[in-house]
Amino acid sequence: MSELKNSLEWSNEILDYLVHKRLDKPNLKFWLRQRDTNNRFGEGYWFQGTDDYIAVGFVNANAGNQSTRSVSFVVTFDENGLPNSKIEVIFKQEENERLISFYRKLVETLSGFEQKSDIHYEKQYSSNDLFQCLDEFLTRDKPIMDNLIVEMNLQSILEIPEKKFERTLKKTLKIQAELMATDKLSIILANITWNSKDWKEVSEDMSGHAWVGGDNIPHESWNFDYDNPRNEGDNLYGFVKFTNAPKVTGNNNLIIFYSQGKIVGFYGKTEVLKDWVNINERESYNLIADKNLSVVLPNKIDNIKDKGYLEGLSRVGQIGFSYLKKPETAISILDEAIELNPESSDALNNIRKWIMEYDSMKDKFHKWLIENGVESGKASAYIRAIDILINNFNINIYTENDLKALEDLYIDLKLHQTEKNGKYYFAKAKSYGEGRFYSAAIRAYMDFLKGNTTKESDIITTLDMDKEIDLNQIFFGPPGTGKTYHTINEAIKIVDPEFYKLNHDNRDNLKERFKLLLLNNDNEDLGQIGFTTFHQSFSYEDFIEGIKPIEPKEDDTHLKYDIQEGIFKRVCRLASDSLEGVSIHSESLISLSQEEYDKAHFYKMSLGNTQDEADNEVYDYCIENNVITIGYGNGLDFTGKNEKELRAFGEENDLDSYPVTAMNLFSNYLKVDDYVVISYGNLYVRAIAKVTGEYEYKEESPFPNNSDWKHFRKVEWIFENKKIGVKEIYNKNLQQQTIYKLEKKEIKPEFFVKEKKANPLNLPKNPKNFVIIIDEINRGNVSSIFGELITLIEKDKRANKDEELSVTLPYSKKEFKVPHNVYIIGTMNTADRSIEALDTALRRRFSFREMPPSPKLILTEGKLKNTEGMIGDINVVKILDTINDRIEKLIDKDHKIGHSYFLNIETEDELKDTFNDKVIPLLEEYFFGDFGKISLVLGSSFITKGTKAGVTFAKSNEYDPSIANDLLERSVYEVTSKDDWNFKAIYE
Repeated sequence: MSELKNSLEWSNEILDYLVHKRLDKPNLKFWLRQRDTNNRFGEGYWFQGTDDYIAVGFVNANAGNQSTRSVSFVVTFDENGLPNSKIEVIFKQEENERLISFYRKLVETLSGFEQKSDIHYEKQYSSNDLFQCLDEFLTRDKPIMDNLIVEMNLQSILEIPEKKFERTLKKTLKIQAELMATDKLSIILANITWNSKDWKEVSEDMSGHAWVGGDNIPHESWNFDYDNPRNEGDNLYGFVKFTNAPKVTGNNNLIIFYSQGKIVGFYGKTEVLKDWVNINERESYNLIADKNLSVVLPNKIDNIKDKGYLEGLSRVGQIGFSYLKKPETAISILDEAIELNPESSDALNNIRKWIMEYDSMKDKFHKWLIENGVESGKASAYIRAIDILINNFNINIYTENDLKALEDLYIDLKLHQTEKNGKYYFAKAKSYGEGRFYSAAIRAYMDFLKGNTTKESDIITTLDMDKEIDLNQIFFGPPGTGKTYHTINEAIKIVDPEFYKLNHDNRDNLKERFKLLLLNNDNEDLGQIGFTTFHQSFSYEDFIEGIKPIEPKEDDTHLKYDIQEGIFKRVCRLASDSLEGVSIHSESLISLSQEEYDKAHFYKMSLGNTQDEADNEVYDYCIENNVITIGYGNGLDFTGKNEKELRAFGEENDLDSYPVTAMNLFSNYLKVDDYVVISYGNLYVRAIAKVTGEYEYKEESPFPNNSDWKHFRKVEWIFENKKIGVKEIYNKNLQQQTIYKLEKKEIKPEFFVKEKKANPLNLPKNPKNFVIIIDEINRGNVSSIFGELITLIEKDKRANKDEELSVTLPYSKKEFKVPHNVYIIGTMNTADRSIEALDTALRRRFSFREMPPSPKLILTEGKLKNTEGMIGDINVVKILDTINDRIEKLIDKDHKIGHSYFLNIETEDELKDTFNDKVIPLLEEYFFGDFGKISLVLGSSFITKGTKAGVTFAKSNEYDPSIANDLLERSVYEVTSKDDWNFKAIYE
């Protein structure tokens, strides 16, 4: 592609460069065009000049070329269109002797000027690089001029007034932004001579073009000859005979070919050259198009004027082309082309997609920048930086929705954009690389995408939310590589995916959410993440279930034990409860109206002791006979007694306080149409019933093992024989009391009220997910800790799966399954113990995700991101890369140093502390105290060698004297003072 630019393009480049310079030098002012002669502003000429030169003034006078008084940086163009730079000092018609003296002294002080006349001096710059020359002027020559102005006390005359400059700059940048916004895509309707062979070879058709006659052959004859040797790679080289080439830049141009009143084809993403390039005597080209966005139409489009495709024009311009102003016109043309040529629909749809996505995203990004407070000049520079990357380095940006790909580009730009003659060096606009505008623009564009919720960006797919997450996974890597960091992210992504979507790049929010969802003794209603650390003494009893001695009572004759659930069993229980709760919702077993719910009261009741098998008869009888019962009252009859009478009756019969209260609640307070929630321990509900009858007394208890159970109420069972976590119904745990009234404000109405229920068809396919995080999973005896459960964690062996398995736990003797909504995440430090040492059975059941050191995160996430990973002239990224390369050579990759140690440092002192407290101790551990090898990693400024010459061994010893003498000569290494450390020497 050609890199030649016209004066208009250079004018934009220079303005962007100077605006960028003002970020570092806010007092920099320059003279901008004041009058809009011949609509120069509207065309983008920001400084005095013509198509042949640009003059940027730096004193308070009309900066011009040999026309008035000025000190200007002037750019002219040679016959090849290449820029030449110079300083011009002109003081034509100047009468102020002080100013004349200033101009002459300036010429003398700067030196190197050629005198053109008494009032005209020029100083040429030797470099062909315009921006190198402009930078030389701004950093070397202009400060001398500014000092001379102050020295001669001419500030009030020669300095450009601040308010006037700000006003003019604001106006200029506004026009520039408007031009960029309205000139998003150039659509050119180009006239070519007819070719009945579809411009794939020379035809014998008569041409009405005046230049085609005699032996001349229309050079557009090969515009769609895809196999022509001149077409390299994805480029298609074509031709249009322009009288004057369109004033367009880059390749954001669509060429619509027109011939004999018909639209015949398209070139997308096309660069238009100012001059022809001759291939041979017969062929030339002045168009370079993207082959994948170019197509000739077998079935041409006619009647284009009647269809409005000329946008009001009577015909295509006599200069060989006309501009179409509306992208929607191009879309309409393409839609008709697709309808007429279905066999070419893929290529035509690609052109359509390119127009809509590129144009739309560029415009929206520019608007987003302005709306988010980015000053218009900086916003324009960002847009131009991306245009350079697209047009000159062929990098897709506006059509790229993968944030990972953009992140990789951003990293690469930060590493290489400032390199002279490097991969992103563009001589015609080198300030964009040197000023780090490329990476800043991409960073801003990524921020725009993250905040953009339109379908066009479709960035949710980049978060990989639809990708199935492995049930069992282990993050492994050396110390400090972010295993814990990624564990938190992964856990939130699993248990609260909606929150993760909104906050995936907000670390503080993710950590707060993690703390909220972390299981502890007080938050079973919220907790979804369990955490534990394996170690040498961690056991099956800690992880699954064990026994714990109960504090003995006075009359106990032997030690008693309670069964205590471990962290994994607890997580599985909660996950199973969640599944059961979703099942109840899905079955819609409870559907009260809001009015019914408002009138109802709810009571908790126990039907026997769930821990005592003898009490099963109570629950079973009640279910079979549609009743509820209570066992208090010593078998006495409470029929017909109100509250006062009942309490008196209780005192007469020496009943304790709670049995009287329980009987009063059961017979007097519990009303018909109230609801009773039947508990299963304190954490579950196994049935719910609606009361339908009054208190009844039976002379004979139907329960052989419970003779006092004589009090009954008729009920209608809403559901029974379930095991629903109480938190699905009630915000508190249940109490051990046999009967009590539940607090209405703590009841979850959505469980009962049909209007508050979600449509079962719209319920999520999965209930709440749960995660157990096992830190340092390789430090425990995994086979012993998991025991027989190692098989149950497999995906297809989970509860309700095709090959479901269960085990009977050794202490509780209860059946146990692993629910399918429990995810296991382990972390392992490879420097502690290698993956190969893990139990083979465990390795088969987990997927492993390596977390290697990633020095690039220092550039994107660390405190050094704004300094490109530099502390002064110390390159921290290179330090880490070099150290790890050496460690891998000396040991292996499992013992590298992680990047996280370097993310929170900003100063050399902090770097020294990191080495002293983290890096060197790790290396000592890795090399078993062999400082000689540590010296191979860090160098002699960190580790010094001595002999300890003053050391002698005990005179009386039985050791071999020759070996002892060798040991005395042995070198001894030690860590040097931090003040002597030379970090640069590590990688230089």
